[in-house]
Amino acid sequence: MNKTWLSLSLLSILLAAGCSISSKPNGQSSPPPAPAPTPVTTTPAAEMIFLQKTDLNGDGKLETVSLTGSDKSDPKQAMSFAKQTIQIEKEGSQQTIEIESEPMGTPMDLTAVDLTGDSKKELVYRMSMGNSKGTVKLYLYTSDADGTYKEMVVKSKHDPDFRLKLLDNRNYELTDPDLGKVWMLKMEEEKIKQTGNPNMTGDKLTIGQPYEWSWTDADQDGHLDLLSKRAVWIKTDTNRLFTIQTIFKWDGQAWISQSYTVQPEPNVQILR
Repeated sequence: MNKTWLSLSLLSILLAAGCSISSKPNGQSSPPPAPAPTPVTTTPAAEMIFLQKTDLNGDGKLETVSLTGSDKSDPKQAMSFAKQTIQIEKEGSQQTIEIESEPMGTPMDLTAVDLTGDSKKELVYRMSMGNSKGTVKLYLYTSDADGTYKEMVVKSKHDPDFRLKLLDNRNYELTDPDLGKVWMLKMEEEKIKQTGNPNMTGDKLTIGQPYEWSWTDADQDGHLDLLSKRAVWIKTDTNRLFTIQTIFKWDGQAWISQSYTVQPEPNVQILR
């Protein structure tokens, strides 16, 4: 049999079987191709928003309190973080508090202040929600016996169900039936036109979420109180009639609402 024909036949069989022919010496085959590199994904570093050193527990040693933001929801907005974290660092230990909010708002301030009068500072974080109503969310944290911070509870015992009734001309009677409170309001013509209904009797008054939070000794009893301000309007939040300011006191377990006052908007007077 012709040797050339045998060699060609053998070559054809090898190729049909999917075998590769190596040009390397001693019958060595070519190494398999290197695997494609695995894409490296990196998490953007958290950006520092607030940073302060303060003695939180009155032991004379400073702790570092910081607020960081990461995962920007809108790269064009400097403070649009989808994740915000408070960190407390002291003597080699660190505690992390993840801020939970949907949607996430814009940081306003982070303050360490002794609200409860126990010589230990609470952490107060205020966040602007960026809506047309100017809503501000409040986060309060206090430390327990071992120094671990936990969120404080704020409770409202009474949410007024205001009623408005036209008396004559531009004078209105405002009542809170549950508490038996009565006010006399007088509105300027411009304000009445904005509401779209000079009568307004029976129109539902809407109480918005707090647009301001602060703390002060409101009743001069030697203890700090929380204060919230909420706008009250008819139909749309642009038709604000007045603001209610509510005082909250700490009872050892939660901040409980105590009383509120009515503060008129421009073009609205409280006669009594």
